[in-house]
Amino acid sequence: MKKIKVLKVITGKYTDKNGAEKKRYTTVGSLFEDGGNFKIKLDSIPLSEGGWSGWINCYDLEEKETPKTHKSGFDDMDQSIPF
Repeated sequence: MKKIKVLKVITGKYTDKNGAEKKRYTTVGSLFEDGGNFKIKLDSIPLSEGGWSGWINCYDLEEKETPKTHKSGFDDMDQSIPF
């Protein structure tokens, strides 16, 4: 199963430092593809100011959300300890 999108809902509004009104988004889950079928995994139930509209937005994965394969994470174990 491959994660292909992140699911977000609008949960409110805020004003940025320039005085512009912006929408506040909350990540509620992920969209996966599994053998040509699509599956949704909800991690939270969306609540928002004034009630949730029922719409979930799908966005491309950000670089930090892309699954990465690596070894143990201790690649520098053979270096000396600086103390």
